[in-house]
Amino acid sequence: MRDHRGIQALSLAVTALGAAALVAFAVSRNVPPSDDTVLAEEVGRAVAAETLSLVGGQGRVVVFARDTSEFPQPAADAALGAFRRSLTDAGREVAATRLIAEDPLRPLRVPEGDVFDVLRKSKAGDVLVSFLGPALLSEEQQAALGSSPHASVVAFCPGAIPAVMDLRRLSEMGLLHGAVVARTRFAATPTAPSGKAAFEAQYRRADGKSLRDGSFTEAAR
Repeated sequence: MRDHRGIQALSLAVTALGAAALVAFAVSRNVPPSDDTVLAEEVGRAVAAETLSLVGGQGRVVVFARDTSEFPQPAADAALGAFRRSLTDAGREVAATRLIAEDPLRPLRVPEGDVFDVLRKSKAGDVLVSFLGPALLSEEQQAALGSSPHASVVAFCPGAIPAVMDLRRLSEMGLLHGAVVARTRFAATPTAPSGKAAFEAQYRRADGKSLRDGSFTEAAR
């Protein structure tokens, strides 16, 4: 039987996130500054590595990212560019990119309707990649999707996301199979490392096993 209470709890958590996350994300020290393209490229490569570990032989990769045409964000563009290059180097391509137009000061979130549309049309071996935080579904959408095989989900989870959202529960529900998560105890300093060293200090990769058993939370501290 599907755990509707868990789905409802997640929906409530998303609503609460809208009120609290704007402040949490704004003060978070481990969200890449909009001009830190070197760190952002490391993020993109890490997200690509998780994606490549999950995509099947004929699998399609669909990406959700922020539309930066109105509100330029060099770091967001750098992360997406590095992600694409990493896939190309591995002989893969992005099948589709859905750009979400949002004020850069608003909390990261993928529209539920878009997530459902992609997952409903997907098959095993496909991967949905979100640079906008975890991909969520409403209770009705989760029920409509059923237990049929669908795309794996990889998400970039910066800032307060790992602290305020139950990523382990999302993994159990089949809505998160790999992630790049912010380390919860990172403290930036004026002499903080750059590039790969900065990435390793501020983020970590989380595969399906570490998400399911919760071990990523300890390693991310």
